[in-house]
Amino acid sequence: MRLCVSRSCVSRAPCRGALPRGCCPSRKPHPPRAPMCSLLASCDAWTLLSTGLSLCNVINFVSIANQITLIAGKKGISPFAETLSQIKRDFPTTRARWQFFPSVFWLTGSSDAALLLVPLVGAATALASAAACLIGVAGVLPCARVACWVILRSLDLPVGLLYPWDALLLEAAAFHTLLPSTPGVPPHPWVAASFRWLLARVMLGFG
Repeated sequence: MRLCVSRSCVSRAPCRGALPRGCCPSRKPHPPRAPMCSLLASCDAWTLLSTGLSLCNVINFVSIANQITLIAGKKGISPFAETLSQIKRDFPTTRARWQFFPSVFWLTGSSDAALLLVPLVGAATALASAAACLIGVAGVLPCARVACWVILRSLDLPVGLLYPWDALLLEAAAFHTLLPSTPGVPPHPWVAASFRWLLARVMLGFG
């Protein structure tokens, strides 16, 4: 029995005549990774963060779509049409309305169909943002991220996003628009610091 020594490995198995002298039998090749595993392995932390935020927005928009007509619909708890009418009386100029109450509902109206359509469009946009981030379609990401934030900001008027997790999503969506659209490119140091500060506030605020 003699040891088989090479630069790459040391084995106590006897050398076989079929192999070159000083070489060990090679290990079995690893099975190929599944496509999704390979895709996730190639993603960096910021790409995964961007994808996760987009998926959180999808869940949030779908949740709002399921209850918005019950809250702000024509027969809801607090009809949104009355809210818009009151704002128009208090702020006669269009500039003042957009300045203090920015919302796409000034363009779409306050009908039940519009109330349902806006969060559904937001969910579709967030889903497209997540898919584009994973696939690497950089041209879609800036517009999709900005659209998600604008729609989420607009839903604050009829629904009232007052809870801490709502404020967290609003702030994270705003920072999300500043992330690079090219996968693998790190964000600006100030953007990275903003995300880390937001995470620290969440950890400290929620215990």
